[in-house]
Amino acid sequence: MGQKDLTAKNFLLHRDIFADTLNVLTYAGRNTVHAEDLLPAPTESFYHVERGKLANQFGDAAMYEMRSGHIHVHPEALLLMMKALTGDKRYLKIRDTLSEKEKEGNISMCELLDKYGNRGIQKGIQKGIQKGIQQEIPKPAV
Repeated sequence: MGQKDLTAKNFLLHRDIFADTLNVLTYAGRNTVHAEDLLPAPTESFYHVERGKLANQFGDAAMYEMRSGHIHVHPEALLLMMKALTGDKRYLKIRDTLSEKEKEGNISMCELLDKYGNRGIQKGIQKGIQKGIQQEIPKPAV
């Protein structure tokens, strides 16, 4: 690993620099992420590659963004991670339908998952109704 690469990684370990970098690259320069809300996070993660087999990967620098005592996570980033981990392209469809409010992280993941879970339930109910309409229901004998 080159000296310049190590220097850049060391640079990003500073919370203020990490926040400024995120604000420039992710939020078009808006002051969205604040250094005082960041906590160092592990740079190694683990995932299943197949049943019973784990793999790991290292990141350069990682921080948790804390809000009101909870880890804050941009729904778009989480959906991309879920797609990468599962290979399920439905996460990309959900990402593409996020409102601006949701993209900016002004919705919890529970709210987001409830929204899409309820949408699936409604689709299932509609399909059930249509199937019931299509089937001829025998009339009781009089």
